Amino acid sequence: MITTAAREGKKKISPYMPQEGAAGMAYHGLCVFLVTLTVNYLVIPFQLLGLTESLDVWGTFSFGIHALVVGLYLVCQMIPTKKAQSKSKTA
Repeated sequence: MITTAAREGKKKISPYMPQEGAAGMAYHGLCVFLVTLTVNYLVIPFQLLGLTESLDVWGTFSFGIHALVVGLYLVCQMIPTKKAQSKSKTA
């Protein structure tokens, strides 16, 4: 689910975001932060090696990343895919 949501987000949200300048750097910085946060959140079960302990830790976060992933996926289903701009050749 996480990979699917990430792919949908990249395909449908990224084309609408700035790619250059300060705004582009802020967007890319936010993306790096969210990926790092998600990976750290998902690694918890492998560090604790127990289902109960993992659910307890995720529960302290109110399963927030799980909710964000589902929310991202649902939002991406409503966003139309931006068509690539065709490059016209001039003779």
